[in-house]
Amino acid sequence: MTIRFGLFRGVPVVALTFCLLLTVACGTGGQGASSTEATPATTTTPEAPAAPASPATAPDDTTAAEVLNPDDLARLLATGSCPGCALRGADLPLHDLVDADLTGAELAGANLSGANLAGAYLGGVDLTGANLTGANLSGAFLEHGNLAGANLTQADLTGADLTTWVDLSGAILSGADLSGADLSAGTKYLSYANLTGAVLDSTLLNGTIWIDGRVCAEGSIEVCR
Repeated sequence: MTIRFGLFRGVPVVALTFCLLLTVACGTGGQGASSTEATPATTTTPEAPAAPASPATAPDDTTAAEVLNPDDLARLLATGSCPGCALRGADLPLHDLVDADLTGAELAGANLSGANLAGAYLGGVDLTGANLTGANLSGAFLEHGNLAGANLTQADLTGADLTTWVDLSGAILSGADLSGADLSAGTKYLSYANLTGAVLDSTLLNGTIWIDGRVCAEGSIEVCR
């Protein structure tokens, strides 16, 4: 607003000049001043980062080649021995493996029914769940062997060395011939084994864990005392 003072023919005149901003109407339109409101800035919510893609599930590469090494199998068939070899699930019924060296071999689930393993070196071998029905294991060395759950029905174990932590827990030994076999000189496991009809003539059982969980006392021959 501007105020001017002056004289017009001796009469003081107050000249008022109203200057309003662009938004004020001076007697025209009858509108008052409008206030300019600030428009709030639009807040952009940042998008959440995309979740990382889940890694693809690795395919199941467990194949027979990994548990049954064909090169090991060929070696066994060619030489009659294969210590430490991967032979899980191998199908070797009626094979002649007399005096074979299979120390530490993996033979879990293998089919060795009727095989001739007389005098074989089977220390530390894994024969869990293997089929040894009617197999000849006479005089075989099985120290530290794992035959848990193996089927040894009618197997010939005469004179076999089963000393030192041989695991026969749950094994089927019905009708097996253990005459003269040595299960002493260390604790073995026969817990839950099936010995129905097994022949135990002169079998040494000192320290063996019997089928009912008892530990056979010293002097246990043929019978767990």
